[in-house]
This record gives sequence, C-alpha cells and structure tokens, in this order.
Amino acid sequence: MKKKISEHMAEKLSIEKEILMDIPKLSISGNREIYIENYHSITEYSPECIRIKTKDYTVKIEGVELVLSFIAREDLKISGIFAQISFQ
Repeated sequence: MKKKISEHMAEKLSIEKEILMDIPKLSISGNREIYIENYHSITEYSPECIRIKTKDYTVKIEGVELVLSFIAREDLKISGIFAQISFQ
C-alpha cells in the first residue's frame, strides 16, 4: 500500500500522523468515557445521543446520561454510559 507524503513526513519528523493529517484520534475507556482529538464540530447533543463531526466522518455516541465533560478547540471528552458508538 502506498503511503501519502504527509504520512512519510510525520514518520521522519516524529510527529503523530493524526495531527499532521487531521485524522481524529479516539481513546475509549470501557463504556464510560471517550476522548476525541481533532474533531471539527458537535452536530447533535442530548443525554441520549451525541454526534461529533470529524474531517471525513461523523462519530455517533448513543447511551444514557451522556455529557461533554471536557471541551477544547480540538479535543473533547464525553462521559456517560455508552450503548453504541458508530461511524457515519
């Protein structure tokens, strides 16, 4: 598989390719916390469903008691009880 120039640059410069290529990075802790880096916008927000727009797709988190427990310009953390996480 051919690598993109930005992937080669990230490897050579020791930069995480997620940052250089604007790829979202998700870190999930069980079914209670998800940390998303490199998101673009929040398109839906309720205690049962949160949708996060990234460069190429939308991350949909469904569950109960969902809250944005941390939010910054390029990263956020969602807490609650997750039932399903999907990519649209």
